Amino acid sequence: MDECVITSLAYSDHKGVLETNLGRSLRKGYEVSHTCGNGFCINPNHLVEETHAQNMGRSETHYKRHRGTKLGYILKAKYKKRFG
Repeated sequence: MDECVITSLAYSDHKGVLETNLGRSLRKGYEVSHTCGNGFCINPNHLVEETHAQNMGRSETHYKRHRGTKLGYILKAKYKKRFG
């Protein structure tokens, strides 16, 4: 997998990068999902268009992959906040 491109930019920037890569706007009911699990990454190869349910399904997977790392700690906190 290629490296993450890290930014502190807002969600709209992730959306803009994905829409530029897709050559169109996101479909209604879809959102930007990070296949790498790093919410600060704007690498177009790590951004995909998914439903909210699909995106949330990735949360636990990313947490398990990054367990024991700083990113894993952040993902665990986000997962617990969303799902209790």
